[in-house]
Amino acid sequence: MIYDNRELKKRARQKLVGRYGITAGTLLLCNLIITILFEPIQSMIPGNLSSLRRASSLFSIAAYLVCSIIIVFLGNILLSGYRYLHMNIARERSCSVSNLFYGFNHQPDKVILLILRVLLINLLYMLPCLFISYVVGSLFYTLLGTSIEIFFITAVIIAAIVLIPVNLRYVLIFNLWADYPDLTAREMTQKSREMMQGNRTRYFLLTLSFIGWYLLALLSLGIGLIWIQPYVMMTCTQFYLDLNESPRDTAYWSDERYNG
Repeated sequence: MIYDNRELKKRARQKLVGRYGITAGTLLLCNLIITILFEPIQSMIPGNLSSLRRASSLFSIAAYLVCSIIIVFLGNILLSGYRYLHMNIARERSCSVSNLFYGFNHQPDKVILLILRVLLINLLYMLPCLFISYVVGSLFYTLLGTSIEIFFITAVIIAAIVLIPVNLRYVLIFNLWADYPDLTAREMTQKSREMMQGNRTRYFLLTLSFIGWYLLALLSLGIGLIWIQPYVMMTCTQFYLDLNESPRDTAYWSDERYNG
């Protein structure tokens, strides 16, 4: 059955009754870990831009980029565990804060492969966007004498038009990672693409419906995100479950598997 977005949000609120404590607490822990990981590497970037030409400064920037990439991967593994927590709650399985670290014990290499595949897909689409932006920017510069800023503005607009629909195809990959550990990263991206066929607009409108909540979070100096993010995540989880109602083997979906 395909529920409308209002029903999905209602079901999400119902699932979170009595569970906001663990979802908000786990989210805080996740953000704290990522912040602690990022903090030491901030000193690698020289404060004085004029010193960027020095070999030591270039080495610091290279080290910063490498460390940042590693932390991005680690952060995404944590976020995959946070999504796994919501999957457990949605299916009324046993759950705990330890679910946040599920990805480190269950095929973390596959999480990294999923991230790399999506990044590569984005890159393949981004290169033509940059070329078109360069052509448009050069045309405006030649005809109107405008600055190079036109290039960047055009690049952002074209990238948004192209990349948003592309990325909507792959929003379910980590749900599939949690549900189907036997699938390869390639099969997960393919299955996500198939499931989102004809559902990208619906998902996009679902995410847009939370804009009001995020504006309220800004008024609360970001504190409201502690409660809004679990609500958004659970709603997106309900969206996935709504699309993926295939029968499951009861032994495979036992509580023992969900205690990871």
